Amino acid sequence: MKASFEDCNYGYAMRYSAGLTRRIEFLQQHADEMFLLDDFISRLRRESLKILNESAEKSNLECSRLMQQSEMCFVQDMLYGYQQNLADVQTIYRTRLEDRYFLMELQQWRDRLIEQYAMLDISDWWSQLITNIDAWQIMVKRLYETRNLIDCDAHKLVVLIGNLGFITSVLTGHAGEFVFRTDSKAPDAIGEKTKALSNKPIVGNDELFHFIHPSVSGGTERKIHDEVKRLVRTQRIPEICHYLSEMEGDKKILLPQMPSVTYAELLRMGMPSGEGFNIKTFMKYYKK
Repeated sequence: MKASFEDCNYGYAMRYSAGLTRRIEFLQQHADEMFLLDDFISRLRRESLKILNESAEKSNLECSRLMQQSEMCFVQDMLYGYQQNLADVQTIYRTRLEDRYFLMELQQWRDRLIEQYAMLDISDWWSQLITNIDAWQIMVKRLYETRNLIDCDAHKLVVLIGNLGFITSVLTGHAGEFVFRTDSKAPDAIGEKTKALSNKPIVGNDELFHFIHPSVSGGTERKIHDEVKRLVRTQRIPEICHYLSEMEGDKKILLPQMPSVTYAELLRMGMPSGEGFNIKTFMKYYKK
C-alpha cells in the first residue's frame, strides 16, 4: 500500500507527547467530517477549469506562469493525492475475503496517515480552510507562499490530505467503484473451476446484514436482515439510528464503534446518500 515498509509503518511503536496523542485521537474520531472531500474537489475542478478556459488566448509564457500560481498548484496536488493510492485500494478490494476486512484495513491505513498529518499541519491550516471554504484561494496562498505554517513543503501536506480524502470517500461509501456488491463472486486466476472465497452468508441475491448479533441463530438472521433493509429504505437518519440502538439493546445486532463502517454498510443495504443522509448527519445521531 505504500512505497516501503518504513512508510507503511510510519509512527509504529513511536511514543508521542500527551498533547499530540490527544490530537491524533481527536482527528481519527472526526476524520469523516474533516476529510470527506468529494464536493470540495468537484468545486476545485470546476473553478480551475474556468481559469484554464479563460487562459486559452494567453501566450505560452503567460500560461506557464498561470500554472505556477498557488491556486493551480493546490488543485494539482490535491487531485494527485486523491488518486495516488487508487491502484492499491483497487487491488485490496478485488482480493478481499470479506468486506469488513477491507474496511478495517482501510481504517487502519487512514489512522496511520492521520498520525503523519497531525505532525505536519501544526498550524491547523486544513481545519481553518474547511471552516472557511469560500476563502480557499486566500488560505492556499497562505500555505504555499508562507514557509513557517507547516513542518514540510505545501505539496507534501496537500498530497497527504488528498490521500486521506480518497480513503475517506471509500470508507463512507461515496466512491462508486467501491460500493459493495451483493454478488460475492469474483474472477479467479485459475478460471471458472475455482470460486472466490467468501464467508458471507447470502440470502437469495442479498448478502446478509454484516452486523447481526453473534448469538442470533435458528434462521432468524433473514428476518433481522429484512428488518434493517426496510428501516433504512423508509426512515430518516434520526429514526434509523434510534431503531438500530433498540435492535442492539435487544441483541439482534452488534454495531461497530466506528460510524463510517456502519454508514457504508447501511448504504449497501439501501439507505439513500443524498440530502439529509450524509455522513455528518449520521455521525450526529449514531449511538446517541
